[in-house]
Amino acid sequence: MKVVGLSPIHVLVAVEREAVVGTASLWLLPHSGYVAAVGTDSDHRGRGIATELLERARALSERNGRGWLALDVEAENDTAIRLYRRRGYVEASRLDWYVGPTPARSPTAVSGVEEVARARYPELTRWVDRSRAPLVREALPSSERSLSHLELLFGARDGRARTWEVAHGGGTVGVVRGLYGPTTRTGVLVPVAGGPSFVGAAPALLAAGLEWLRTLGSIRIVVVLSNPAPDWDRTLAALGLPKVASSLLMIRSSRP
Repeated sequence: MKVVGLSPIHVLVAVEREAVVGTASLWLLPHSGYVAAVGTDSDHRGRGIATELLERARALSERNGRGWLALDVEAENDTAIRLYRRRGYVEASRLDWYVGPTPARSPTAVSGVEEVARARYPELTRWVDRSRAPLVREALPSSERSLSHLELLFGARDGRARTWEVAHGGGTVGVVRGLYGPTTRTGVLVPVAGGPSFVGAAPALLAAGLEWLRTLGSIRIVVVLSNPAPDWDRTLAALGLPKVASSLLMIRSSRP
């Protein structure tokens, strides 16, 4: 089976007496296996079913030549986090999620914001990766087609995606990726990297992305930020985009 026309996905199912008691999915991304939809029937918890499914996913990822495994988990899900830690996963990044109706106004744009031409994508992806933690850079590197693994999760199949950067002092200080899903009329903004001046660049990046999404008819906005500073919370709350959840990106080697 294919997800967004790019990555093969394997569905793992635990069955007992012809009843499904647990499931997990493994997406084969270019450099890693991405684990999703891990769950156990409530009447069968505590029996090691999720542990076995995670081990099967690890082995499958290794057999397919992926050196890493990655997953996202709700930051408040202590039970799942303990399980993943026991299975060798470590926290690589915290993601905060902000959701609300498309704002009627955008932050005041500032100079230095430019849409990134496709010819500059190789240069930009290298900059993005240099700004990331080494573990994320190795397991989930950016590419000319996507700057974040979140793009696969959001499923921008129709190619409605654009990228902007903010430059200061002759160098890039912030990057944002915008995605639009016409079926749900939802716009997604993923600021994926930033230098020391990144927080100051937030209004400019948001203005560029929001204006584009508004012209497409977006009725809802999702902003996903990695390890954001408090300034982002205030800026987004003022636009009617409160933080609704936090998640952890966890990574481990595919080797036993």
